[in-house]
Amino acid sequence: MAHDSSTTGYNKHVEFVRTRYGKNAVKLLHIRREGKHHYIKEIQVDVELSLKTRKDYLDGDNSDIIPTDTIKNSVHALAKLRGIRTLEEFSVDVCDHFLSSFKHVTRAKVNIDEAHWRRLEKNAIEHVHAFVYCPEMVRFCEAEQNQNGELKGLNFTRWIKKQQ
Repeated sequence: MAHDSSTTGYNKHVEFVRTRYGKNAVKLLHIRREGKHHYIKEIQVDVELSLKTRKDYLDGDNSDIIPTDTIKNSVHALAKLRGIRTLEEFSVDVCDHFLSSFKHVTRAKVNIDEAHWRRLEKNAIEHVHAFVYCPEMVRFCEAEQNQNGELKGLNFTRWIKKQQ
């Protein structure tokens, strides 16, 4: 792509503070089957990426931008191939994937919210594969990893108390 020297000269003095993009609200319901018993995790994943270059801003060249559908499909594929053992492990799996698969990605940040489901009970006996959504608790995890392998992570649980 040809560079306009008048634009390039001007842009040398521009400071880019936060150049990142990604895909929010990738919804996923993961079912793990162990014999007759089923286990489910409902999660929502937000992925934020930073790139080495600024050519998308300076020159309008989006060739390094990873499409949001690719981000969404990567999250779904990772869940299917590796499973979701814990939110923390899965968030690191997602970070690792984007940093190792796309050499121009310098930072990956992943936030995961998990909706809590409990087993349906009848006569104090838990059903093997029926669940009820429980909005009292939402668990979430945030992981951030740089290309040099430095991992930053936070893990929180959010509780909501209902009035009786």
